[in-house]
Amino acid sequence: MSRLFTTGFLTGSHKATENRLMGDLLLPRQRRTVGQMFFEPYESREEFVYCARHTFIPMAMIGLCVLVPATLIVYPAMVIGFSALSATVGAISDLCGDDVSGSFFLNLSKTIIVSLGQLIIDLFLLPLTAVAMLTRSISTGLHMAGISSESSEALSPGM
Repeated sequence: MSRLFTTGFLTGSHKATENRLMGDLLLPRQRRTVGQMFFEPYESREEFVYCARHTFIPMAMIGLCVLVPATLIVYPAMVIGFSALSATVGAISDLCGDDVSGSFFLNLSKTIIVSLGQLIIDLFLLPLTAVAMLTRSISTGLHMAGISSESSEALSPGM
């Protein structure tokens, strides 16, 4: 599955079925409404990890930039340089007739650039994502404790 830029962790347009070290296996689904985006409990541990990854990685990157300001220049330069090197090796491998190595290095280059782009998107969405994660975590805790909107609605008519 090719990795694309996504905001599915926020809008709910993707469902995480499995968490992996460098990414998640995602299935498309219908987007959530704004109320669901902020107040619906997490469906599974995989969904929580998927959302947490897109919240805490940008926080860690901001912390790294605060501690070592040179990171603002060095990290993107290293990523773009390594991606250019991978693309060059892939193109040379393709010209030499080695399709397997060529496609591997070109896919590696694409993955590196997509990861950097996703980090930039996550940095821009960080305030909104942090609020959504906080409210959904509280909603999940209330739901697991048995205090949810369904139980309060059931008590209201009898009063």
